[in-house]
Amino acid sequence: CIMNEIFIRLVFNNQMTEEEKEAKIKTSVELAEKLEKETKRLDPDRLSVMALHENELYNESVIADIPDVIGWNLYFGWYSPGLESFGEFLDDQHKRYPNRPLFISEYGPGADSRIQTDEPKPWDYSEAYQLKLHRSYLNQVQERDYVFGMTAWNFADFGSSFRQDSRPYINQKGLVNIDRSKKDIYHYYQARLLEEAFIYIAGKNYEKRFSKDENDSIEITVFSNAEEVKLNVNDTDFIPGVEDAIAVFELFLPEGNHQLT
Repeated sequence: CIMNEIFIRLVFNNQMTEEEKEAKIKTSVELAEKLEKETKRLDPDRLSVMALHENELYNESVIADIPDVIGWNLYFGWYSPGLESFGEFLDDQHKRYPNRPLFISEYGPGADSRIQTDEPKPWDYSEAYQLKLHRSYLNQVQERDYVFGMTAWNFADFGSSFRQDSRPYINQKGLVNIDRSKKDIYHYYQARLLEEAFIYIAGKNYEKRFSKDENDSIEITVFSNAEEVKLNVNDTDFIPGVEDAIAVFELFLPEGNHQLT
């Protein structure tokens, strides 16, 4: 990878004049051209890649035309509004630059395995919203054969000295926690990508499932790559449909302990 989000600090820098920004852009493009030339000299058979953040400046400056492959770091539904804007952005880029090989080099929201909700929203740091965003992105990429790949950011939560999220100084976009314990989203990717049979009852961190009153239902989510999932509850079988590797069971459970299989 020749460069990663090379213009992101420039875009958000309010101290620089327009002339200074133009000079920075010019020298960055010149550097990228030198790096591309040297990369090809050292290894002519390896593809060069540049990762870009969501900003038109990479196209306007033509720096996006220098490497062999473009990777977009996209956070629609997190830093930018609207999950559906993700696919719209990809379609626009492909329409304007149809011959440019394109993949998603970063995507994903922060998620804290202590935070659980039935009404996920952006920036709530819930595992439910992490699932909602990843599910949407996977579906939107699979609908577009011109996108040749995607890389979730990140495999594991990691230290970040300036972040002030639900866990200070930690970037929580990982599929697993900083101690490598697995979030639900890790198992969801297994259900979407594994070829061997897979099934997992989600919500292990949702330790207490209390309904507000006896008439309220409780949702149990199961991840699986099977066409049909059967949940046995106290010797009673439930068989809903499976969509996007998710089966949702709506149960009415009386007070007490219950065995789910």
